[in-house]
Amino acid sequence: MKRVTLTALALASLALFATAVTLWVRSYKPHPSMGRRDSISFTRSDPLYWVISHPGSAVFCRQEGRNWDGHDLRSFEFAGISFGGTYGDDGSMLWNLAVPYWMIATAALLLPASRAVAWRRDRKRARCIARGQCASCGYDIRATPDRCPECGVAAVPSKA
Repeated sequence: MKRVTLTALALASLALFATAVTLWVRSYKPHPSMGRRDSISFTRSDPLYWVISHPGSAVFCRQEGRNWDGHDLRSFEFAGISFGGTYGDDGSMLWNLAVPYWMIATAALLLPASRAVAWRRDRKRARCIARGQCASCGYDIRATPDRCPECGVAAVPSKA
């Protein structure tokens, strides 16, 4: 069950990777106005959440209320990620978090890459066991089926 769940998550992660790369490429296309940029709204009432595609980055936005007197939130920028916004005296707030597309794409590839490495390792291990080799070092252990004389690892019984 764990393997099926991880494989499904890896496929969803690959879909996120493809989406991030597509939006990354589209983000550099010139747009005459901000309203024509790629954007996705998640809510229709306060607080409002949406994502806007900005050249090279996805900007996650949150808005509550509409009265900002220009009091700035503490902003920061670190490793390409930036955060900033404003708030008003009545509790209205707007903040933006910009994350580079390369970072989203890289993070989205971590799980599929780890699943591919695990799949390859499991295939290699199964082939070695089927051929009568040590799963750890590949030494022929048909003469000593209990333990590998080369590396000392206990042998895994063959399913043959």
